[in-house]
Amino acid sequence: MEQKMLSAHFSQGECACRDFCGFDTPDPRLLELAEKVRSILKEPMHVHSVCRCKIRSAWLSGASACD
Repeated sequence: MEQKMLSAHFSQGECACRDFCGFDTPDPRLLELAEKVRSILKEPMHVHSVCRCKIRSAWLSGASACD
């Protein structure tokens, strides 16, 4: 299955929240910045977390999911 590309080098699948909650569209400014960094590095970047839903963010940081 072909991945939908959100920018020249970053796919929707690799940007998606790891909870599979459906949150998979980051702020376009973040993608623009990531593309600029990648062009400076001139090599692929390993993406760990682009989109996080409130629940995953709270789980990772220990904060309340309602914040």
